[in-house]
Amino acid sequence: MKLVYTLPHGKEIKVGQEVKVGDKVLTFRGELVTVEYFVPPSKPSSSGKVTVKDDCGINREYYVAVIDAEWINREDRN
Repeated sequence: MKLVYTLPHGKEIKVGQEVKVGDKVLTFRGELVTVEYFVPPSKPSSSGKVTVKDDCGINREYYVAVIDAEWINREDRN
């Protein structure tokens, strides 16, 4: 299972590219954030969470869809 982007983020991040710690991406609100940490979903109905740092240095936790990402190759879903 891996976390990948569902929409491009600028010229550097393409659709299907794996999410990595340190990536600078926009949230769906247009806020520039840096990926700090992410955790896989805990159950089949969950999408998982991502922790990001904003430009003020504040960490926030969101669902992965907020940064246009999703988990693929999930073993917990058929």
